[in-house]
Amino acid sequence: MTGLANTIRRRARLGICLVEMLISLAITAVLLLAVGIAFNASFANYAENQEIVDSLQGSRLLMHRIMTQARRSTYLNVTSSGRRVQIETPDDDYQYIYVYVPATQTVELSRMNLASLQTEALGVVDHVTDFAIPSAQWVENPARLTISMTVRAGENDSTLSASAVPRSTIEF
Repeated sequence: MTGLANTIRRRARLGICLVEMLISLAITAVLLLAVGIAFNASFANYAENQEIVDSLQGSRLLMHRIMTQARRSTYLNVTSSGRRVQIETPDDDYQYIYVYVPATQTVELSRMNLASLQTEALGVVDHVTDFAIPSAQWVENPARLTISMTVRAGENDSTLSASAVPRSTIEF
């Protein structure tokens, strides 16, 4: 027993051996790799979710703006393709123009100063795969404006639709 006790004491003084060190390093590397993969997946999901939220939020804001201006409009015109809406409101001297461009899947917003006829681009909403207005409303000053807009958010399509009656067409 004395020989065994001496061997144990001698190993305790020497510390850990090389094999034990390599095993502990391998276990640590595997754990760090798992944590790194989890962080990478988390950041990728965050970026994808942020893109989805940005697409939907921008489209909802655009739809709200069009409907609000349509309700307050003094002039409303939908072109024969149903892809362009022109709106004038009594509050300012501008005509707001919304144009759907299928090739780039965007809705572009611009405004034209009615006094100088100069047009200024205001913004673009991306990821719009469809922008539809019923053909019965492809006229000047329709009694109702109904828009259906399909937005690609990530790998999913979301359809937003809204309808507004211009106050100028309501008779009391």
